[in-house]
Amino acid sequence: MKCYHCGGRLQRTTNHNRYGERHRWFRCHDCGGTTHTVERYVNPKPGPAPGTPKPGPAARGERNAGAVFTADNIIEVRRLAASGMMQKDIAAQFGMRPSYVSRIVNRHAWKHIE
Repeated sequence: MKCYHCGGRLQRTTNHNRYGERHRWFRCHDCGGTTHTVERYVNPKPGPAPGTPKPGPAARGERNAGAVFTADNIIEVRRLAASGMMQKDIAAQFGMRPSYVSRIVNRHAWKHIE
């Protein structure tokens, strides 16, 4: 391969930065100019190895570690909404946002609770 600047002979050089990424480029013997290679070698992205099975479904409802409400709360929210109470009043009573009350009433959240 020849240098783009002077037509001289190129030598491949490798460098590792502080993040452990490996970069390769060519340096000219005659003019000292550098040319980056088309390919760039970096460490693989973190995460599971290819072919690793995906984890099972997340725990639903009260079994989820981050659950704040119980199934009894959800049934009560739906009962109050069915009786005609405004969703913003239900939200204030249970300490949740009105949009979440709407999701519960319309069964977009807590679908598995009848």
